[in-house]
Amino acid sequence: MMDRIDGESRLNQTPAIPAVIAEAMLDCGRLEPARTVLDRALGKFPEDTRLLLLRGLQLSRSEDLPAALAVLEPLFARIRGDTEAAGILAGVYKRMWMRDEDAGFMKKSHSTYVDGWKSSRETSAYLGTNAAATALWMGRGERSRELAREVWELVAERNARLAKKIADPEASMGFWNAATMAELRLLNGDVEGAREAYGRLFARHAGKKGMIEVARRQAEMILGKEL
Repeated sequence: MMDRIDGESRLNQTPAIPAVIAEAMLDCGRLEPARTVLDRALGKFPEDTRLLLLRGLQLSRSEDLPAALAVLEPLFARIRGDTEAAGILAGVYKRMWMRDEDAGFMKKSHSTYVDGWKSSRETSAYLGTNAAATALWMGRGERSRELAREVWELVAERNARLAKKIADPEASMGFWNAATMAELRLLNGDVEGAREAYGRLFARHAGKKGMIEVARRQAEMILGKEL
């Protein structure tokens, strides 16, 4: 009993631990447990940037998109230039467009991804890839292909350097880095290569159901059919 009380006391002293727990739950698609953890943590640390970012992500994954924007837009105004926040906010705009077919949301999504890409000094493959995808959905095919080629060259160079030290660079990547590689194949027209890359990715991270669903949905939007 004393160990449990001591553990709860430590949890209440810092926002870092509940943030890590909530993020792990979101990665596995456990949205309600993540919400409970965030409710408790934000009750004690209502202005913590990381917790608010995860709250926005949890609301987005729960399809409560207006509530997600109510959290993320003022947060992003406060921490503009934060590339992770740019990606999450742009993702909510994208989901709003998917739901309402309002071109204004797609424009906001694309511009936020582009801003994040520039804030990263054009080094964030995730933001660059999403900028290319949203350009495609806006009907700007030439710009989409241009961005996709730029980002592919960036990650290909990185992988070439990694391959000198690691036998299988793809296997060493986190989920989103590997998903970005697969999506870039799609955007550059390598459909079969992308299909194989997604298959390996989903098998390797089978427990991350929420993340898999997000990646699969975006791939199918690019293809215009089921993956």
